[in-house]
Amino acid sequence: MATSRTAPSQAPTNGRSPVREDWSLEPPSSGARPKRRMPDVLVGVAVVVGCALAAVVWSSSSAEGDAVLALLNPIARGQMVTLEDLKVVEVTTQEDVALVPRTGSGQVVGRRALAALPAGSLVTPSQFAATAPVEPGEAVVGLALGQGEYPTGRMAPGDVMTVVLTPGQGGTDGEEGILVPAAEIYDVAPIGTQGEMFVSLLVAEGEVIDVTSAASGDRVRLALVAGR
Repeated sequence: MATSRTAPSQAPTNGRSPVREDWSLEPPSSGARPKRRMPDVLVGVAVVVGCALAAVVWSSSSAEGDAVLALLNPIARGQMVTLEDLKVVEVTTQEDVALVPRTGSGQVVGRRALAALPAGSLVTPSQFAATAPVEPGEAVVGLALGQGEYPTGRMAPGDVMTVVLTPGQGGTDGEEGILVPAAEIYDVAPIGTQGEMFVSLLVAEGEVIDVTSAASGDRVRLALVAGR
């Protein structure tokens, strides 16, 4: 007799269903929504943006410079600086430059530029001197003058004087006139106790002999030039 073999039934074993080999994971069936984590790339972007903002804030705070003096107006060589020629600016520099702070105008006001300086130039003490620079073709002559031979005791460097030739003693030498129409005072200082003044004048080289010759004969007088 032929017998037939039937496939074994998929009966439960020990009360359990047989294990499936082809199953896949499925989300939980509970009604609660799972918590989502921020993707790592978004976290990285947030960190980068935060660092960038911090860098901007630091850069802004570190960019706050020092308040120093600069030239509001252009200054010619030999020109005396006034308070109106200055302005206050903020600068940030790592260079070792001796800039003049905003409260240091006294270091430059009343002094003379040693070279032509454009407007906007930062001010340093080395750019200026108490006396005007002597250019090629110029010379400085010194005059010892007594009371009545100069116009005012308030003479100062930068004042412009007319150098006058007066007649000789007793009027025997009638030659007189103007030796130098405009001579700038280079320096001035009192000498003695009787009001004598030593005045240094900036003149052209060609005027030196005439001025010194007249001074040796006590025939020089100074007159203040109006508007100078």
